[in-house]
Amino acid sequence: MVIKAPYTSFSRFVEKAACETSFRDVAKRYFKRSDVLAVQKFTPTAFDWRVGVLNDEVLYVCKYMIPKGKWKHGAKLRGKPTVIWGRTVSLKKQNAPRRVREVALEAYKVVEKGLYGVDIKEIEGEPVVVEVNDNPSIYAGYEDLREKDLYAKIINHLTQ
Repeated sequence: MVIKAPYTSFSRFVEKAACETSFRDVAKRYFKRSDVLAVQKFTPTAFDWRVGVLNDEVLYVCKYMIPKGKWKHGAKLRGKPTVIWGRTVSLKKQNAPRRVREVALEAYKVVEKGLYGVDIKEIEGEPVVVEVNDNPSIYAGYEDLREKDLYAKIINHLTQ
């Protein structure tokens, strides 16, 4: 299982538990931060999709690659404070699978009115929403690499 404390960012307070004992240990620590936790079935994949959405429009699409031997895009090295990040592969939004874009827009419509990053895994060929981030990463040369008008669209939204 994957256990998440809500209201966090950059994959902090997101851990994988392989057994009941580790689940209880993680949950006990996280319940000190929050009255609720999100728990999801762990599904290993080579990458997660990140689809940036604003105003019912896909802004960008990336694949967040999972580093070899790790289980998420940004993972700590065992026993060290260092985080190893997987590669970010940017795609032109029209080149991303149509169904991935549709699922991201469906998830966005639940929260709407803002800039969101929808994380999606493909499970047996079907896109499945992992989470909707209300503070999505947009790093120069990564998420914005294929969509040069991304910042203009965000600024236009903020100044309307």
